[in-house]
Amino acid sequence: MNTRKITRSDKWFMDALLQLMKMKPYNKIKITDIAGKADLNCRTFYRHFNSKDDVLKLYCESLVAELPDMIFQKGTLTMYSVTVSYFEFCEKNVDFLLLLKKHGLTYFLLDHYDHLRELVKNQIKPNASADEYGGRTPYMFAFILGGYWNIVNQWLLDTPRKSPEEMARIVVEIIFEKNI
Repeated sequence: MNTRKITRSDKWFMDALLQLMKMKPYNKIKITDIAGKADLNCRTFYRHFNSKDDVLKLYCESLVAELPDMIFQKGTLTMYSVTVSYFEFCEKNVDFLLLLKKHGLTYFLLDHYDHLRELVKNQIKPNASADEYGGRTPYMFAFILGGYWNIVNQWLLDTPRKSPEEMARIVVEIIFEKNI
C-alpha cells in the first residue's frame, strides 16, 4: 500500500470531517462545512481531495497502515498474538469504528483490508510457495479477514466489550475448535 504523506492541511481536513460526523449525518456534510471547520478554504480542499469520501479514505488508509507495526511488535507471530494486536488496534480506534458504524460507512475501513492480505502474504509467510494451499491462499485470506471484520462488528455491539486477550482466545478457539 502506498500511503501518501499526510500534510498538515490533510490532517486538518480529516479532523474537521470527523468532528462534523459527530454532529450531523455524513450525507449532510458539505465541502464548505469541512473547509470552514478546518479554517481553510474550499480551493485548498480541492487541491488535496476530490470529495469528502477521499478525506475519509485517507484517514482509513493512515489507520490501517499502523496495524502491521502493532502486529510485529509482539515478536513471534501466532494466531493468538496477531488477534490480540488486531483487537488492540480496534480498541485504540473504537470511537472511530463506532462513528463509521453510526453512519453506515464501515466499508471505508474494510476497503483497506486488502493491504492486510498483502501483509500476510509478503511478510508473515514470505517463503510460502504460491500454491502451498492448493491455489486456495487468496480465498483463505479473504475468509479469515472477513471473519475478523464480522467479529469486530459484533464486538462493537457488546457492552461491556471484551478485552483484546479475551477476543484472541475466542477467535483461536473458533478457528482451531479447541479451548486454550
